[in-house]
Parts: sequence; C-alpha cells; structure tokens
Amino acid sequence: MKTVITISGLVLAASLVLGLWLQAMGVGAEGDSPAKLADELGVSRAFWPFIFPIFGLLISLGIGLAHYKIVERAIAGGKLEKSHFSAAAGIAFGAALAVFMHGFAGLEHFDLITKESALGAFAILEFGFFIALGNYVSTVKLGASTGLRTPWSMRSDLVWRKTHRFLSRGIVLVSLAAFALLFFAPPYTVIMTHLVGLISVKLSAAAYSYFTWMDEAKHDRKNREQAASQSHS
Repeated sequence: MKTVITISGLVLAASLVLGLWLQAMGVGAEGDSPAKLADELGVSRAFWPFIFPIFGLLISLGIGLAHYKIVERAIAGGKLEKSHFSAAAGIAFGAALAVFMHGFAGLEHFDLITKESALGAFAILEFGFFIALGNYVSTVKLGASTGLRTPWSMRSDLVWRKTHRFLSRGIVLVSLAAFALLFFAPPYTVIMTHLVGLISVKLSAAAYSYFTWMDEAKHDRKNREQAASQSHS
C-alpha cells in the first residue's frame, strides 16, 4: 500500500508538471476546456493547472480515509493483498484521473482529440474498472471493512455471501451493458446511465440482503420448531 500511495503522489506531481507545461504551450486560453472550468469555479485562469491535481488528490484522500482501516492494515502488513484492492485502486484512480484530464486538455487544444472521443475513452476505463471491482466484490469475507455492510448481511455468513454474489453480478452486468450502449448513445449519456445503474444495483442488493436474511430466519425458526416437536414426541 505504501508503494501505491507513493506512486499516486508521484503521478499527481507529474500531473501538475504536465499542466504547467501545457499552460506554457498555450493551453487554457479562451475557449479551452480548462479556461471554461476555471471560470465556472470562479478562479483565475492562471491557476487552471492546479485544478485537476487538487481534484485528484481529494478523490484519493477521500477514498483512503473511507478505507482507513484497510490502508492501515495494508501498511502494517507490508504487502498488498486481495482484500486491499478496492482501497488501492480508488487511491490510484484519483491520481490517474488528474493525468487523464490534463492529457485530454492538451490533446483537445491541439485538435488531436474531440471531447466526445475523450469521454468515450474515459467511459471504457470506468466500465473496465467496475467490471474488475465487481469480480472482486464476490470475494469479500464477512467482517471485512469493505463490502455492503447492511444490518442483515452482517448477521449471517450465508446472507453476506449471497448478497455479495448478487452485488457482484449486478455490477458486472450493468458495466457490460454500458459497454454495449456506447455503440448507440453518446458517452456522457452512457456514463450517467451507468452511474444510475450502479446506484440501483447497490440499493437492490441492500433490499436483497434483507429478504435473504428474512428467509434464513424463517428457515431457522422452522428447524427449531421441528426439533422442539421431535423432542416432545
């Protein structure tokens, strides 16, 4: 995890250097995306190279703090394990996003890429990330600080496993469907649809954990009643 954090920090620094170099090359002038973003945020256009690195840093810090216990254990353990994947990937994602946005700004300025194609590339990266994350979710064990920790999934190993298998399949299917939708709809629309789909899957998985727990509780109660009936006969 230390290596991931160090590399992410270096990538963020490289992103800032790239932004300053692009600014020296004329990127961020009137009409460019960075200039428009600076205007929307109410900051001087001279500071646009700092926007993406700061944004990426906030993402990495937010994910790192949200998974503080995992990060702490990974650092103490001295090596990156499968259970640390979501935290490590999230921290790295913030740094990678900063570089991607600066790269896009430069390519757009020199007419080497369009906004549509850049969003398409970002969408492919996003969907691929969530497919990998979806496959990881099914391996999370009960008691881990990650995963869908509902009041019902935490009460039973069986409910936990079924809930995360449901969540895993949902994330992968929604992401695969988003890939297919890219052939028929604009990337921005597909990205927003994908995010809505992910939220729907998570809410559905939370509801599924409740009904699965109810079924298990009903089954256990029935078994106890049968055992009590047999003991009295």
